[in-house]
Amino acid sequence: VPPLAPAVPFAPPLWLAAGAAAVLVGAVFKDTFATLLHLWDKDANYSHGYLVLPISLVLGYRIYRQAGPPVRAEAAFGLLGVVFGLLCQYGATVLRWPPLSYLGLMSVARGLL
Repeated sequence: VPPLAPAVPFAPPLWLAAGAAAVLVGAVFKDTFATLLHLWDKDANYSHGYLVLPISLVLGYRIYRQAGPPVRAEAAFGLLGVVFGLLCQYGATVLRWPPLSYLGLMSVARGLL
């Protein structure tokens, strides 16, 4: 009888996990995104807001090409960032203080990336 192959744990494709994370972040922070988009449209001082994400992605990709992938995962630190960000978002909802929501969004993004 041939030996059984070792069980391979199920891991969803990276694009599926990234898509699910993007949908969840979009759902939790939808009011924050709406406020930012409104601010970028109405205030000339913040009209560059639409350029921040594409420029950040290009710079991040350049650094990734130079340095390569992380040597070790920071799963605990990432989870801490996500939990802290969600708590900030909850606090921003209760206190109605947008800067706390922005901090939460940045913490969640750092935790996921």
